[in-house]
Amino acid sequence: MPSSSDRNKKFYPPRERSGKKQGGQKGHKGSAKTLYENPDEIVELYPQECVHCGNDHFIEKEAVLEQRQVVDIPPIYPYITEYQQKAGICNKCGKRSIGQFPKDIAPNVQIGKNSKAIIGYMNVQHHIGYERLLQVFNDIFNFDISKGSVDNKIKELAKELTPVYDNILESLKNSDVIGSDETGVRVNKENTNVWVFQNDQNTYFKTAPRSFQTVKETIGEEF
Repeated sequence: MPSSSDRNKKFYPPRERSGKKQGGQKGHKGSAKTLYENPDEIVELYPQECVHCGNDHFIEKEAVLEQRQVVDIPPIYPYITEYQQKAGICNKCGKRSIGQFPKDIAPNVQIGKNSKAIIGYMNVQHHIGYERLLQVFNDIFNFDISKGSVDNKIKELAKELTPVYDNILESLKNSDVIGSDETGVRVNKENTNVWVFQNDQNTYFKTAPRSFQTVKETIGEEF
């Protein structure tokens, strides 16, 4: 049934006119963005010619009369650091030694920590899927990455953040009150449930079957 013919549709009385003009009201304090103290670039605007006689030479220039700023984001490009392994001959024993790569630098090309953090932030916090993540990295960051790289970085982050994840759960177990709920989802083409346990400071998510056993396994039988 079209909404216009819905017999249960609620009708609200017209709003009474306040008698005020549209827009900001007299006496209302506006909120303008304050100027930044240390701009990255300053463009000095001196007069090009005298507005009175047309002369283009000035012998005295005054201080700044007014400031206006434009805030923008410059074009973003990947910052590439190349590690070059080299060898040297000891001037004491005459033997050859080779410089060592840092432990976290893998062979060939790898995605850095900042890029990995952005991948995790966009995928988890803002629910941006792999396809759109690739597009964002290419369009905004001029950075060509693959689905496999994104998936690997998400898994690495999950492993690295496990201690934080566990600490959140321990904090919840020590709470006087915990709120909990669950809803059905599909994970790896299978039906399951995502659970949420939270208090006023922490939120803990867990994928598990819809069963009271999940509650006991998560926060303990004594809670």
